Amino acid sequence: MTYLALACRVLVGVTFLAALAGKTRSRAALRAFLTSLETLRWLPARLRPAAATATLVAELTIVGLVAWSPTAGAGLALAAVAVVVFTAAMVDARRRGARVACRCFGGTDEVWGRAQLVRNVLLAGTAALGVFASMSSGAHPPLAGVCVTAAGALVAALLLIHSQDVVYLLGLDRK
Repeated sequence: MTYLALACRVLVGVTFLAALAGKTRSRAALRAFLTSLETLRWLPARLRPAAATATLVAELTIVGLVAWSPTAGAGLALAAVAVVVFTAAMVDARRRGARVACRCFGGTDEVWGRAQLVRNVLLAGTAALGVFASMSSGAHPPLAGVCVTAAGALVAALLLIHSQDVVYLLGLDRK
């Protein structure tokens, strides 16, 4: 289970790091993320800056927690909860008829839809699986196995981060 826990940690950590970096890479990206919260009609305008800050702090906390073995389980649990909360907010906004721009990784104008829902389900599932995998302790695996596992998880994270592009390339976007 050590390799599974490592793979989950890398995938979740890289994904949340990319989300944080995308939102904070410039003032314009941060402003666009804050503006995207306007689609959450139930969130009062005066609380949107606090919600944006809480999102960024949660993402940074998740990255920090999953990076260190003793706190990895807590980081993965927080990631699973955060993804469920983010997804619920987006689904709620869509049900209310809002055209929600996906600002998950920064400055794209893509509309939040099925591809993002599937991505979030996969991310939450990976984080939850990682929680359970990190509970078992085993011998330290060989470095070669760690490198292969980390590389595979990095590729999976990049595919998850660019899931909208993958959907487009496979012709699965029904526009």
